[in-house]
This record gives sequence, C-alpha cells and structure tokens, in this order.
Amino acid sequence: TYPRSNRLSDGSLIATYTTFSNGNGQIAFARSTNGGASWTFVGTAATRPSASSDLDNPYVLQLPTGRLLVAFRNHDKDSSTGAHKFFRITISYSDDNGVMWKYLSDPASDPAGPNGNWEPFLRNAQDESLQLYYSRENSQGDQDNLMRTSSDGGKTWSSTRIVSGPSVTSRDGMIGVATVSGSSLIAVFETNESGHYTINSVTSS
Repeated sequence: TYPRSNRLSDGSLIATYTTFSNGNGQIAFARSTNGGASWTFVGTAATRPSASSDLDNPYVLQLPTGRLLVAFRNHDKDSSTGAHKFFRITISYSDDNGVMWKYLSDPASDPAGPNGNWEPFLRNAQDESLQLYYSRENSQGDQDNLMRTSSDGGKTWSSTRIVSGPSVTSRDGMIGVATVSGSSLIAVFETNESGHYTINSVTSS
C-alpha cells in the first residue's frame, strides 16, 4: 500500500511502500534505473507485528548530502482490541541508497486519544533546511495540516506551524507541497470543509 517515489541524484528512482506479510507490517523500498519500467527490491526500514503496531504512510527523500530519509507513521496498538495506544511519525536514514536503515528521530508523537499523526511529506527547502508536513487530528471531526523544520538533517525539529485548517472544523489531510515559482509554494490536500471531500490548496510566498 501507499507507494511513493522520488528521483535520486544519480537519475535513478527510489520508491517506498508498506507491505504486510506473515503477521508483520514493513516499510520497504525498491529502486528503478530505467525510469520506472522495472523495479528491484532493495531493503526495509522497519518491521513490526501488525497486531500491536500500525506502520504505513512512508515518504522517501534524498538530502543534498546524498543521505536518504524516510518518514512514516509508526503507531502502537492494543493487540487485544486493535485500538491505537500511541501515535508517532518516525524518521529513519540510509547512507547506502536504501539497503540499510537506522532510526533518526520522532518529530511528532502523541499518546492515545484523538490526536493521531498521519501522512508525512518531506521537502528540501531553499534555505537548505528540511521541511516535514503531516496531518494531525484535533478531534474525530477536525484535522489540520502542520509543518516542522529541521536544520540538522532531521535529527531535531522545530515547533509546529499550521498550514491549513486552523479556523475551520474539517479533516485536512494527504498533503503534498511543490514550488510554483521562485520561493512561492502550493500545498494541496483533501478536506471535507464543505461537507463533501474536495481537493483544496493554500499558498505561501
């Protein structure tokens, strides 16, 4: 589930996705050297039992240094009831193009309750900082898109900035961000502000 890919500095593609097998969830990676025509499995960043955890929503990005980062949801569940006990976004890193991975940080974490953290998106900013976007629940009916920044490659993170949803009750999620021109950005996301799910956007200059 949830495949996402990015181009590496050598022109190849790196993809990450979630796979479920033998009672475990895994954050896995594949690589393509022919523009996506074929893919080869390269490694995994995390493996946890599905009964007691919730691994998903991976997003992979290469830093200017060449290091790969992957952000993913990494929640704890009650193995008997299936209810979430703890919510977190985890960052892991690889220095060999996705073969071996090590833990780096948990930029977002919340105990059991309505405050789930979901769908991370990583971006290299023009000021050479790293940006993390993700969705955080305030209640079952309200969710905002947030951003944190890191100036040390994802080891430590700033406090949050709200990207969308602060003045409305809506479930904003599945955010993606791109440069429009110069330093102007557009963030695109799903929301049910109108009562139906629509695709909305906000911009930043």
